[in-house]
Amino acid sequence: CTVCGQLAESNITIPATGKHTKGDLITDTPATCGKVGKGHKNCTVCGAMVESNIIINATNKHTAGNWKTTTKATYNATGLDTKYCIVCNAVVETKTVAKLVKAAAVFKDVKADDWYHDAVSYAYSNNLFKGVSANDFAPAQEMTRAMLVTVLWRYAGEPAGGSHPFKDVPKGQWYTEAVAWAAKTGVVNGTSADTFDPNAIITREQMATILYRYAKSTGLNVSSSANIGGFKDGSKVNGWAKEGMQWAVGKGLINGSSINGTILLDPSNGATRGQVATILMRYIENIVKA
Repeated sequence: CTVCGQLAESNITIPATGKHTKGDLITDTPATCGKVGKGHKNCTVCGAMVESNIIINATNKHTAGNWKTTTKATYNATGLDTKYCIVCNAVVETKTVAKLVKAAAVFKDVKADDWYHDAVSYAYSNNLFKGVSANDFAPAQEMTRAMLVTVLWRYAGEPAGGSHPFKDVPKGQWYTEAVAWAAKTGVVNGTSADTFDPNAIITREQMATILYRYAKSTGLNVSSSANIGGFKDGSKVNGWAKEGMQWAVGKGLINGSSINGTILLDPSNGATRGQVATILMRYIENIVKA
């Protein structure tokens, strides 16, 4: 009532307006560099779509991929690496790669005609490996689990590792951060739930598996696989290592070792520092940077 204010009539129906209230833009296809995206808007009241095929302007930001080799560095000349946008293939960044340092000029136990000389030179020049001393590389020395994980960690840019579950990896060791990083990213699982066994020799099948997991963790395509049954000891590869070994052989990272005139995978024997340097060089140059 306009006079006394008492309720005179209740539950009066007000017809629906037929008008929707637009909500925020919902992306259907994200915009990328040089390519528009699309989206739509729904009603905030009833949820019906009220506008579709809304154009989202292309961005000016590129998404950089891995470094690719444009020109390989040699002992006599610098090289050039390039990062391309994974969407439009535009050049995002370039960097000069220093000349390779001849391992024979640094390490007294590496000679210029050794089969692993160029790989050791590559590992040393790219700061993947250090010698066991200032003038010794120890190419025939078998590598430990801690050494291999540290090499990969160094190649990854020495990211922070944080905590880890391994009771045999104490704080403050030269490999502690590397092992923590490898555990966090799934590169290693340890020899048990709470042990890593850092000083144990890395076997060839462990090396293949760790490298396979590392490649997978960085988003590389690891679908390539080879039949290892052609090797006389192919059946000796443990089940947990089979996938990694098949990938490593398929990618040409592992070609087998000549033992008494027979080419074998030799999966359970230790990998030497010279062998690991060679395999890492192949991995970086033929897979990551190809």
